[in-house]
Amino acid sequence: MDYSFACRFLDDLPPSSYGIEAVKALTEHMRLQLSKLKVIHIAGTNGKGSVSAMTRSALTECGYKTGSFNSPCVFDRREGICIDAYPVDERAYVDAFAHAYDVMDAVEAQCGRKPTAFETETAMALFLFIREGCDFAVIEAGLGGRDDASNVVQDTLVAAFTSISLDHTAILGDSLYDIASNKAGIIKKGCSVVTALQEQTAHNVLKSAADSFGADIRVCEAGKILRADIDGQLISIGGEDYFIPLIGAFQAVNLAVSVGILDTLRGRGYTLPQEKIKSGLSHTKWRGRMQIIGRRPLFILDGAHNPAAAQALADSIDCYIGGRVTLLMGVFKDKDYMSELGILLNKAEHIVTFDWDNPRALGGKELYDACGDNIDRHYAPDIGDAVRLAIELAGVGGTVVATGSLSHLKYIEEAYRNIW
Repeated sequence: MDYSFACRFLDDLPPSSYGIEAVKALTEHMRLQLSKLKVIHIAGTNGKGSVSAMTRSALTECGYKTGSFNSPCVFDRREGICIDAYPVDERAYVDAFAHAYDVMDAVEAQCGRKPTAFETETAMALFLFIREGCDFAVIEAGLGGRDDASNVVQDTLVAAFTSISLDHTAILGDSLYDIASNKAGIIKKGCSVVTALQEQTAHNVLKSAADSFGADIRVCEAGKILRADIDGQLISIGGEDYFIPLIGAFQAVNLAVSVGILDTLRGRGYTLPQEKIKSGLSHTKWRGRMQIIGRRPLFILDGAHNPAAAQALADSIDCYIGGRVTLLMGVFKDKDYMSELGILLNKAEHIVTFDWDNPRALGGKELYDACGDNIDRHYAPDIGDAVRLAIELAGVGGTVVATGSLSHLKYIEEAYRNIW
């Protein structure tokens, strides 16, 4: 059994399923002592990964061994399971997979199906965090909260919420109340609640859930951006100035949530020196989110995949670029891509669409047609050709923004590296 076998096996597992019964059975058959983990559980619609990355980086800088679990993986499966600043190596990944693989038949016999890839990787991450003796486990919810596989965790110190908006409505419900109620399911007895400033409906849901468990709730208003350019930004929160190398106006919200988590942990007795927190935040790395991979033209990867994320990207284009861009765009057909186009085409001089190998992907020609006649639009079936065309359209002094989903960014980056 090797890494390539593990990846192929996970790719062939059943499609996504919702609920924690199978992952609970999996962790029980793997005999994972989940009570050993001190968990920071992060839910929300957008920004979970950024908050997770910043929190992990700060905790690591403060001397705590910190595991983090994120999804979806953009460039490599291993990047979803990190210990401190680095993805686990292939040997550790395969070891964790082997422990899950050995009990899959037992899980199928108990639950009537094999675990999904996400459920399996959730259990693999928890296995490695326990084995490595992590002081904290920073866990990003995959979908929703209450019935998400990540909610198998037990000892949650902090339940944190990024901005909540409409997404995955077919599963989570078609109202903000329903979606917030589902996400609030990560709140557990004995934890603290930290949240971004929410719309009133979502705030009321989180407050009610926190009250039902006797949990304190901390609301984090967005920081004030003092200085920003394509290499990072200085943001003021509560009278303290923090530099982060992540760009995007929306990071002022995400940073506030991360700082709120860290302050809450400090209030619970953990030693987190302010200068260490600032140093850790200043070294945060998070790929695929306003990530610059080239300069002439400026070439940015940002996996905005719903209307709220598209608006955040549009705001960032205004803030950091100040002019129209060339969009290189692919979307999932089950997403509200028409709303995304309505937002982003206002910031674009050109758009290039393409095809990529994913069963959920909307065909590039269909996306091209959806753009309408009021934009200079182009369709290139091959991603490599699409990248070349976008670079040509942007010109040396222009900007290409690859967006619409996280799932195709790996292929776009590979094509870009092959060109340059």
